[in-house]
Amino acid sequence: MEKLKSMLKTVMQDVKDIKTDQKAYQEEIRSIREENVKMREKLLALERKVERIEKKERKNNIVIKGLETYGTNIKEKAEEFLKNQVGVEVGPESVYQVQTQKANPFIIAKVNNWQEKMLIIKNKKNLKGRKEFIEDDMTSMERETQWKLRQIARENRAMRKTAKVMYQKIIIDGEDWKWNPEDEVLVREKTDERAKN
Repeated sequence: MEKLKSMLKTVMQDVKDIKTDQKAYQEEIRSIREENVKMREKLLALERKVERIEKKERKNNIVIKGLETYGTNIKEKAEEFLKNQVGVEVGPESVYQVQTQKANPFIIAKVNNWQEKMLIIKNKKNLKGRKEFIEDDMTSMERETQWKLRQIARENRAMRKTAKVMYQKIIIDGEDWKWNPEDEVLVREKTDERAKN
């Protein structure tokens, strides 16, 4: 009987030790989870900061696709293209060609200021029906958002709705929708009723 009591006491002590160890492990896991959440928040903040810096660097850039530049001075070719095809006399500050594995090379041209860029973007409609086209130089996150918006536009057009994709937003049957990157959903933009009157 004494031996049984001793064994029971030992088992009880072992269970108590296991519970103590388990509490310590649970506390350690909780601490690691909290640290993980903080690290994710820091990572998100860094990603946003990098995105802002990248966006600022690309602010005055345009992308020209479909322009044949083989054996020519790229800057002169871009200048000539903007003048003769787009109808804008703007001399790019710098121009470089980007080689890709999947598609033909494209040109990134940095113009002198935002107004020149907007003039080019406004007049890119003159390229309608041509193989060359101009678009805004976007960050990877912006390109991903635009791709999602184009997908949504296709789906809505398939349902016989009108859909126009703009920068980081879409207009569906006259209603403005903006992309929320955190939740990855479209959010209806509030319209100012006074502006309509």
